[in-house]
Amino acid sequence: MDLSRLCSVAVRAVSIDQVSLASITGTVTVAVTSRAPARLTLSEVRFDVLPADGTAERIIVHGWAENVSLGAYATTEVPVPVTVTSAEAIRFLTGALTRDMDARVRGTAVIDAYLSKITVPFEDMVTIPSLLHR
Repeated sequence: MDLSRLCSVAVRAVSIDQVSLASITGTVTVAVTSRAPARLTLSEVRFDVLPADGTAERIIVHGWAENVSLGAYATTEVPVPVTVTSAEAIRFLTGALTRDMDARVRGTAVIDAYLSKITVPFEDMVTIPSLLHR
């Protein structure tokens, strides 16, 4: 049996919550869908947020969460707080002050399925909504 089909991972949203001269804080919401008949545990989810324009691999921010309970036959949304402190990444994200920006989120989730661990890779394109159009 292919255990990787028991779970899927998708990025639901990326938001910018606060902007200062030193950092930008936000939230990346990851949805994990379990098709298992019993509760599982999301051991960890790790991801990078990258520019969507195809430029060289520049990581804007890295995020992770650990030990989240997943319901049986359910989708669990996991909000992951992130903080950007890199000057280059802050310059990149200042564009989101006046316009929506596209980004790519790429990572892996590790699901504890009792007798084994399932690694589920994911990659999604997301839009970071403009702060001034709220």
